[in-house]
Amino acid sequence: MFGKKRKNSKSDRADRANYKFLFHIPPKNNRFIALDIETSGFKKGNYITEIGASEIVENEVTNIQKAFSIIPTKAKDSQDYNKNKIKLIDLRMWIGNSIIFAHNANFDMQVINKAFNFYGIETIPKINFRCTMKIFLEIIGAVNPSYNMNTISLSKCCNFFGLKTFGQKYHNSKTDSMMTAKLKLITIQSYQCIIIIIMKAI
Repeated sequence: MFGKKRKNSKSDRADRANYKFLFHIPPKNNRFIALDIETSGFKKGNYITEIGASEIVENEVTNIQKAFSIIPTKAKDSQDYNKNKIKLIDLRMWIGNSIIFAHNANFDMQVINKAFNFYGIETIPKINFRCTMKIFLEIIGAVNPSYNMNTISLSKCCNFFGLKTFGQKYHNSKTDSMMTAKLKLITIQSYQCIIIIIMKAI
């Protein structure tokens, strides 16, 4: 459940150490991709239903998006398999070597690479992923104790900053990828402001 208070157990510290790369903030003026994957659920055996991706260039969200549905199939000789594969190849080529931001990136990373493996497509190295949820909690949680927790939903993070969906609903891959892109930008801007304030106070 999102909003769970952060524990400081040995396993939690180990998890944070294992995924420390998720907190690394890349250089400015690069191209980034905000990715969102919708699935049929979180249990083993569930499948991707939608994929959405938005582009960030030079700290601006562009109007270029990829959004499509995936037809569940296990048959590699089916038309659905071929249709899915064409969409996923196009997505993988479009992403290239860009850094990917996702909300709860560990989940998206595992799910998308599992799909790429199934369709015989090159996977994305885990070092290319960044997590907007973890970045938000590290930065905002450091200055606001009420956000000292392990998980938080995309909508709550966006509401914190007053980001609007303009009538679009969350848990739609196109909307969520766009909101993840906006959240990435404003969270890192806030981090930079916090650093400036701290430096002035020293």
